[in-house]
Formats: sequence, structure tokens, C-alpha cells
Amino acid sequence: MVKYIDADVARILAAHGIAPRADGYSLLDLEAIATTRGWQWSIEPVSGRPAGGNPKKRFRAMVMANGHDAVNDDRRGKLLGLRQTRGTGSSDVSALALALAQMLAPMSSEP
Repeated sequence: MVKYIDADVARILAAHGIAPRADGYSLLDLEAIATTRGWQWSIEPVSGRPAGGNPKKRFRAMVMANGHDAVNDDRRGKLLGLRQTRGTGSSDVSALALALAQMLAPMSSEP
């Protein structure tokens, strides 16, 4: 599993024409990118307490693609399947940005 950092997420999203606004990424913009590609997505709050720490609000996002859209590399259109990516973050936007960047990144390359 590849671990993405904020710079990787920003670079991948920028390569696909997704730029943050002055106050960061827009949840509506990120949702629109997934929806226009026919991808399904979900965001949910994560409950629980980090080990030895105070409870922090966290979110988990998942982006799912079926069929030809599940392959995001040079094999696109030749394989069918299901692909899903997940992201967690301190906000719904950061969680979806991470999951979306992972879906947009070529499957065979490192960030």
C-alpha cells in the first residue's frame, strides 16, 4: 500500500485539473470529479479515540469504480473489474481528496 502525503495528493489532483480554492479544496468540486467519471463515493465520520490521545474528529471516504473505469493505467478499456480507494482525514474534504487522488493515480506507479 502506498502512503500518500498532502504534496502527493495536491500533485495528483492538479495533474487532473483539480485545484484548491483560496480556502482549500471544495467538497462540491471533488464530488463533481467523481460523479462525472461515473464513480460512486461516500464519506462518513470515524468514531473512536486515538491511542493515548484526546478524541479527534476524523472522516473516512471511499471512491468506487466499476467496469472499464476501474482501471486507471495503460490497460484502460481492456480489463473489467471493481476498484475502490479509501482515505481518512481530519475533514470530509481531506478524506475525499485523498481517496480521489488514489483513484486518479496510475495503479502501477508510486506517488
